Amino acid sequence: MTRRELWSKIKNAALNAYDEHEADAVSGLIMEELYGLTKVDVILEPNCKVEVALIVEHDPEQVASLLCEAYPVQYIIGHTTFCGHKFHVGPGVLIPRPETELLVKLITDDIRDSVNSSKLGKQLNILDIGTGSGCIAVSLAAEFPDAKVVGMDISDEALTIAAENASLNNVNIDFVKSDILQSMPGGPYDVIVSNPPYVRESEKSMMKRNVLDYEPHLALFVYDDDPLLFYKAIARRGKEKLVSGGKLYFEINEALDRDMFLMLLDEGYRGIKLVNDMFGKPRIIKAWLN
Repeated sequence: MTRRELWSKIKNAALNAYDEHEADAVSGLIMEELYGLTKVDVILEPNCKVEVALIVEHDPEQVASLLCEAYPVQYIIGHTTFCGHKFHVGPGVLIPRPETELLVKLITDDIRDSVNSSKLGKQLNILDIGTGSGCIAVSLAAEFPDAKVVGMDISDEALTIAAENASLNNVNIDFVKSDILQSMPGGPYDVIVSNPPYVRESEKSMMKRNVLDYEPHLALFVYDDDPLLFYKAIARRGKEKLVSGGKLYFEINEALDRDMFLMLLDEGYRGIKLVNDMFGKPRIIKAWLN
């Protein structure tokens, strides 16, 4: 199979699930990650044969079939990049999003500011609730190697993948299986962070097929009649686990920003601040405990 033939197969398959721009990006990622070829390589030497070993290892027919079914490209190649780090991903965990990178950056900046102003000691205690792939916990542990970071999740599969990612990125994290609706392990903590399920069931119709059909619903959806279920549980248990001046950080549903603000205020949190994502939508909320 020539480079041009391989590119055409992959690109045509991707067009079944993506628009032209997205299909081009997805095809380029597949070509580079699985076959070691850039789009420039294809343009410069279109008739050059692709290595047989790579064709055998990553059957183009199978790859094309997965793309036609809108199977997430990150699951196909088996990994993604988040905050400059490599993460294994699979159907048991959400694929890390750029919006969540904003959450990590905000926490990182706040911690550094706090340390520089002597508001926090050298030993930081951080809890990541619903850790999933471990992208938040691992990224924070990499930024603050002296911190004690705990990642909790209810999913055994997620905890297995998160532990693999901690090892992959050479960081030490304590992973705990726990249901935040029942309890919050350990403590006290300087920082509690969570990107819990926040997509309402009524919003499913707005989601893309590659997300809706394959990423774990347990980590995505919450019932419309109590969309702040997990946030309320974390905020309430956080009052017992956060140190004085400790901070709470959430990624949120843009449509529930006011509800989130009022809930945190009612629970006794102060310094509540909403932060917009790159599209200007309220995506992060943070608060501190007296």
